[in-house]
Amino acid sequence: MSDSREDLEARVEKLEHELQVEQHSHKAKKSVRARSHKKLLGLPLYDVAIGPDFESGEARGHAKGIFAIGDQATGVIAVGGIAQGGVAIGGLACGLLSLGGCAFGLLGVVGGVALGGFAYGGVAIGLKAIGGVAVDPGWFSNAQLPITKP
Repeated sequence: MSDSREDLEARVEKLEHELQVEQHSHKAKKSVRARSHKKLLGLPLYDVAIGPDFESGEARGHAKGIFAIGDQATGVIAVGGIAQGGVAIGGLACGLLSLGGCAFGLLGVVGGVALGGFAYGGVAIGLKAIGGVAVDPGWFSNAQLPITKP
């Protein structure tokens, strides 16, 4: 099998082009980044970070802004797999107002497991708790299985 030099160079060029196209399409499908140039209180107005960012070495996106959406989100309003902030919505949410599979918060909390001031969920623990299993100091409880202090 004796390919000429020109044939080999053409094949290498074709393979390099295919690899470049594959890398760009892979990033486009797996990663989203968008950040506002406008800032409020030193934070971008919005930040979106979903998926890995190979150039900066991030395995998952961490969005930080007033409105943050990402794999991990930190902001006044945060939405993500892990969300933390004033209003947090996510699989694991922590904030003043939280909504998530496992939610922690100071004020209103809704989640499968809810821990906070006013908690509503399958398992709810808080100053006021409503849920399948509700734990509170005894001021107010509405549960199938209430657990309160006597």
